[in-house]
Amino acid sequence: MKKLQVTISALLILTFIISCEKDPGKDGPDAPADTTGQGILTGNYHERSNDYIWDKASESLITLNGNSITSQSPNVYISGNTAIINAAGNYTIRGPLDNGQIKIDADNNALVRIILNNAHIHNNSGPALHIEKSSRTLINLANGTDNSLSDGTQYANPEEEPNAAIFCRSDLTIFGEGSLTIQGNYRDALNARDGLIIKSGNYNISAIDDGIRGKDYLVIMGGKYLVSSGDDGFKSDNDLDDKVGIIEVEDGTFGVVSGGDAFDAINTIEIKAGSFDIISGGGYEFIAVEESSKGIKGRKKVILNLQNCTINAADHAIDSDNTIIINTGTYNLTTSKAGVHSDSVVTINNGDLTISRAVEGMESHKITINNGNLNIHSIDDSFSATAGFDVDVDDHSLISINGGYLVLKTILGDVIDSNGSIIMNDGTVIIHGPPVQPEVAIDYNGSFNITGGFLVASGTNSGMNEAPNESSSQNSIFIFFNDNFAESTIFHIDDGNGNNIVTFSPEGVYQSILFSSSELVLGNTYYIYTSGSSTGDLNHGLYEGGEYTPGTLYSEITISNTVTTIRNTEP
Repeated sequence: MKKLQVTISALLILTFIISCEKDPGKDGPDAPADTTGQGILTGNYHERSNDYIWDKASESLITLNGNSITSQSPNVYISGNTAIINAAGNYTIRGPLDNGQIKIDADNNALVRIILNNAHIHNNSGPALHIEKSSRTLINLANGTDNSLSDGTQYANPEEEPNAAIFCRSDLTIFGEGSLTIQGNYRDALNARDGLIIKSGNYNISAIDDGIRGKDYLVIMGGKYLVSSGDDGFKSDNDLDDKVGIIEVEDGTFGVVSGGDAFDAINTIEIKAGSFDIISGGGYEFIAVEESSKGIKGRKKVILNLQNCTINAADHAIDSDNTIIINTGTYNLTTSKAGVHSDSVVTINNGDLTISRAVEGMESHKITINNGNLNIHSIDDSFSATAGFDVDVDDHSLISINGGYLVLKTILGDVIDSNGSIIMNDGTVIIHGPPVQPEVAIDYNGSFNITGGFLVASGTNSGMNEAPNESSSQNSIFIFFNDNFAESTIFHIDDGNGNNIVTFSPEGVYQSILFSSSELVLGNTYYIYTSGSSTGDLNHGLYEGGEYTPGTLYSEITISNTVTTIRNTEP
């Protein structure tokens, strides 16, 4: 949907109006803020410790009867098919309303608690639930109930706002063990103009535009969500400062199909737990051209500690303009762009990350792998470190590998490509290089220092091939063959005493092998074989354990330098 452009002066006026409507210092008689969450906002949400406790006897009943509304509460004004709540209190809403609205228009220090008890509200020409004014509004989905809210395709006053089946100008909390279906037939399904907390519940959301929006912040503590949206699925877009425009997910189960971004925070998104199944922009078979259609996007920061996540995206699967940190979780990513993309920093501390289809696997100015299992199959580079300049000079980009188990494979590009430097201190790196020149397994513009770990890479016989620098503290062997070897042809090195150094079965055609390990000792002689067989366990091309039955002795080599090269020798 086309976004409206607003002048700077209009934005300033709107900000002033909103700030006048909300007084965060007036929250009625509730207890102080509960700061035990210690999330991105360090607990500074609008949640209060007794939000979820109230006297059932204090509830006022609003009964919906298809085409009419009844209530005995003096704080509920009924005009035709609209019920207006004008004071603080607890209100139970029950029954169907075919074409009408519940509106909250209290004062700025009023806490209004709505209990939805099998309520089904549709409004042909505006929001089904319109929260115009309150200090905070709490919506309880009564246990065991099924509730629904929907709006029409056209509004009586088609202005920018209100624009959602649930529209709220104050802080909003939704909780309970019931179910809620929201259909945003005009634009958004749920639009909270201040902060939005969803603590629990079961949700089925559909929207022409955005699914769930908390402008200042969107905090999800739990629940189950099925969201289908024409634009963004979950969104927080207040860009006034870095304390707003935030999404925090503490737990939950999420199934999201979005035309735009599935999760979009204009500042930071932090996911502490949960399971995610995401399709954005139609998936990898489509290519995002103008509108953003990413899986998870935090424009300033993305922090992920989730359980499992599947993303099928037309755009980047995980994206930030600044920083991405992945600490835990199992990820399965497919995309028509980059699996993980940041303009600045990507750090992988742990987790299982599989990128089974992407143009670029992982792309950033600085990429740091501290631990985890990574399996990346890309069309172009698997790792691409760049400052964004299309020049063949050192742009101070950096790829640092400090641990983990990495399996990297590309079809058309360089596997590890840094426009700056590469450092490898530890870990296991298995590279199935490109089948054709001029692409290579490892390419860099600065330096490549290897101090530890295990690296084996198959590749082409291109003159662009690069080995680690001689200043490295771990030794390497670089071998160039006269002819191509077919995929799965074993490459083997032993020390002549029956000790296996490496048994490798590249997953593509190859004409060169780069190998580095702490087992390569200066002055020692090693024997290189091709073909043969192994009884070991094959793990992504690397045989582990078992016995190697020799094929052809290709060459023997004595480690004479930090990088010992054999070039185009005959067996």
